Amino acid sequence: VYKNQFVVERGFRFIKSPEFLADSLYLKKPERIEALLFIMTLCLMVYASLERKIRTSLEKEDDFFIDQKGKPTQKPTTRWVFQTFIDIHLLSIGDTQQIVMNLKDYHHTLLRVLGYDYLINYLLISGWGISVEAESYLKEEQIEGAMLLQIHDKLIFEIKEEIVDDVALKLKYIMENIMELDVPLVCSVSIGDSWGS
Repeated sequence: VYKNQFVVERGFRFIKSPEFLADSLYLKKPERIEALLFIMTLCLMVYASLERKIRTSLEKEDDFFIDQKGKPTQKPTTRWVFQTFIDIHLLSIGDTQQIVMNLKDYHHTLLRVLGYDYLINYLLISGWGISVEAESYLKEEQIEGAMLLQIHDKLIFEIKEEIVDDVALKLKYIMENIMELDVPLVCSVSIGDSWGS
């Protein structure tokens, strides 16, 4: 018996699932069947590599993703991870604005542990990661205030006047250090009595 043979067999069972329209081959020539099987095996290798990367990254960072029952796990399948990303959409507003919709905390966790190349595609488009970090800061420090609105990469907060200067500096620091970049990420902060001031 080959080492981890059941893992390989499970992969081929997955790739033959009717949901992926690969359980029937409508080909006659042997060379075409052989070529298609080669492509399917290559796809399975990419699928298995991603699953291994997800699991080793979660284990290394001692973090968790959710399973089908909503419980934390360090061994999600790639198929389940793909299913959780189905409802994520890119909303384009005009020619200048794009917003990633429906990202949850567990998506952010996974993208963070996978690394920069995965994270950058979501955070810099949506500003979502910044808003999550900012809200976590307000909650952890028990600050009387809240994030009222996010417009692309702009965040609007309501903070008590006596602490607004200190909170503004901390939020600026969070935004400028959300991730390591080769060039500095510069954030500007404005304080006023109303949104327009």
